[in-house]
Amino acid sequence: MPLAARNRPPVIARRMRTSSGGTVFLFLLAVATPAVAQVTYAITDLGLFSDAPAPGNLSNATAINASGQAAGYAVVSGSSHAVLFENGAMTDLGTFGGPRSFARGINDAGTVVGYASVSNLVDHAFVYANGTKTDLGTLPGGGTSSYASAINNSGQIVGNAYLADNFTRRAFLYQNGTMTAIAPFSGTGGNRANAINDLGHVAGTTSVNGSVYERAFLYNGTNTVVLGFAGGTFSFGYGINNSSHVVGQAYTAGSAEQYGFLFNGEAVINLGALAGSTQSIAYDINNSGQIVGASTTVGNATFHAVLFSGGGVIDLNTLISPASGWVLTEALAINDAGQIVGYGTFEGRQHGFILTAIPEPSTYAVLAGLGALAGVLCFRRRA
Repeated sequence: MPLAARNRPPVIARRMRTSSGGTVFLFLLAVATPAVAQVTYAITDLGLFSDAPAPGNLSNATAINASGQAAGYAVVSGSSHAVLFENGAMTDLGTFGGPRSFARGINDAGTVVGYASVSNLVDHAFVYANGTKTDLGTLPGGGTSSYASAINNSGQIVGNAYLADNFTRRAFLYQNGTMTAIAPFSGTGGNRANAINDLGHVAGTTSVNGSVYERAFLYNGTNTVVLGFAGGTFSFGYGINNSSHVVGQAYTAGSAEQYGFLFNGEAVINLGALAGSTQSIAYDINNSGQIVGASTTVGNATFHAVLFSGGGVIDLNTLISPASGWVLTEALAINDAGQIVGYGTFEGRQHGFILTAIPEPSTYAVLAGLGALAGVLCFRRRA
């Protein structure tokens, strides 16, 4: 994450005695030195199932775990299939007999969740673990379709499923083999759970007080907090971390603009957008508070993947090599190591990507030089 020069740590002088009995002062950077580096990113292309030039031939990464495994989808013979990206390979997770599937979440054990079609009109939530994909079914007494969005490290799964009218959706929690509707709602739209943290707290979107407008929510298992900008209409909750901080998108008063937001437990904060634009969206937040998403560029012309940092919005396209050939469109998830996944355009087609941070080489050169100097001074013997 880029840091201003004013945040550089102080230089500390330490006195050390050499083997020759003399005293020297070593000037060392403070412990926070690694955070000083201007971060750039190496980009990993997650590839395609085929190099055929079909317009629908694409891939997308939607989630990433602590070890860098990613989940998403790719087009297979004209149909989108859920995939697991790991070790440079793409594993097709298949469907339940229908034409499509999508992976939406992955936990640190490598367990993937999403949904897959049973027929052209019916989808079922699934969990994929150890080479086996399991159909999670639907809500008891509910409708025909269900959709899993996220899984935490305890194996709790959230998503949404239709009620018996096959119109209204309810957020669900799946655990111990049972799917249960969660979080209150009122209104014709119902609600949807989009993310869950390791405490079992859930972020999503719900109808409120019979209104047609949907609002972001945080549900802690007992209480529901509705989130959005004062005076705004719609809002959507997409990500949550283990501090129960929620990110998403909300409309401003009058609904003229839509910005990514952060709920930090006390207030809803407008994360802003790239200079010259009035639209952004925040998709995910890690346990260090790093937030990723997308923002339109000048004049709201097109979307670019962004990192929301230090009260500003950073275009991730400025943090990769200009010679990479990529245009990063949306950043959809970030892990605690700061790796980011999403999709962009590469060689004229949509590809999923993983970004991995690379601190400035100069930072490590300075540290290596200081280490070498310390070694010389400490071990130099009297002539």
